[in-house]
Amino acid sequence: MAADGIGVFQKICEERFQQFHATLVGLVDLWVVVKVFVKIFAQLEVGFSTLGTILDKRIVLQSDFIDA
Repeated sequence: MAADGIGVFQKICEERFQQFHATLVGLVDLWVVVKVFVKIFAQLEVGFSTLGTILDKRIVLQSDFIDA
């Protein structure tokens, strides 16, 4: 069991060193994802604020009382 754990750890370290040069690409991809998320979230925030404005206007059913 310990031998398997050591072998797995060595394989992970080996793959990490092989992919070390690609780390910057991962950060660039993450930056693009974050920028897109911020743009989409800004649009949703506008949508939620208009929904809140509409929900603030309450419709109250009132009967018209005519005093006779």
